[in-house]
Amino acid sequence: MSVPDATTRTGKQGGSSGREDWRTYRCPVCGHVDEVEMPSGRTLAIRCSHCEAALRVTRDPGPAERVSVQVATGRAERPEES
Repeated sequence: MSVPDATTRTGKQGGSSGREDWRTYRCPVCGHVDEVEMPSGRTLAIRCSHCEAALRVTRDPGPAERVSVQVATGRAERPEES
């Protein structure tokens, strides 16, 4: 299964698709808190903007829409800054 890359935000204002798609996560390696833009029910591959650890972020579908983060075993790319 291919895991798409994510758009992350550190200290940026606003989001292209509105606030509802942005979720906060904490890196399990260094504890840094950041945000990621992702639709409900998706899993994304990202790198922590602080320690560069490869992470797998999942946003659960449903009313709570919790975000879970694990250290990834595969590929994760650093998102391009715009």
